[in-house]
Amino acid sequence: SRAVRFVACHDGRPLADVVRYAVKSNQANGESNRDGWDGEVTWNGGVEGPSDDTRVTERRAKEIRLLWPLLAAAPGTLQLTAGDERGRTQRGNTNAWCQDNEIGWLDWRVDDPERRDLLAFVTRLLRARLDGKLGPATESRGALVQPFEAFPPVEPSTGAAFLVVRSNVDREAASMVAANAGAVPARFPIPMLPSGRRWRIRLDLSRPKGAEIFGDDDAPFLAYESSEMVIAARSPRILVAEEFELPKRREKK
Repeated sequence: SRAVRFVACHDGRPLADVVRYAVKSNQANGESNRDGWDGEVTWNGGVEGPSDDTRVTERRAKEIRLLWPLLAAAPGTLQLTAGDERGRTQRGNTNAWCQDNEIGWLDWRVDDPERRDLLAFVTRLLRARLDGKLGPATESRGALVQPFEAFPPVEPSTGAAFLVVRSNVDREAASMVAANAGAVPARFPIPMLPSGRRWRIRLDLSRPKGAEIFGDDDAPFLAYESSEMVIAARSPRILVAEEFELPKRREKK
């Protein structure tokens, strides 16, 4: 794919502000907040700007860590904005080119534990992409599949979950990204694979920090008979179709 993929752009909000500010705050630019684009898709979770509520801050942290794998698993060329890998904020300013101060500067320090954890996570994630652990480098198509109802059933339904299945050049399912941005778990259908191949989990954000990305030695295969899986709230899971051999039975002497 020749597409350029990005979640946050230099000409707008940094990634941390995508989940922190619902409206732009460009008053400091001297144009009465008329400058900057008004059409960015953002969500502040009900609280505009910084918050001391741990429920809000933890939810925002999960949302940022949800968006990064979606970007890393996308085909094409990634466009990353410097500082997003360490939680940079422009305090709601979406047009900070004229701000020669902390609003526009990039703080390279990673002394804050959350910033350090995010940087380590993004580093491992991009390394997994480069190593081909998040899916094929090329694709013939992608299919969007709606998940089943929330699990356990709740009202209203999540309405924020999706499954993208990517195919290889032979039009066989090669990888899938199941993302649940909702507040409750959701059940996802699992596409069937040809004999000799099985879905293998490469990323699961419901796992503890530092253990979200699997290596070759610990990446688990799904059971052969699995037809669905449950994805935790505000969490993605990335699976890749890989060769699988059943262990040989030992012959009785």
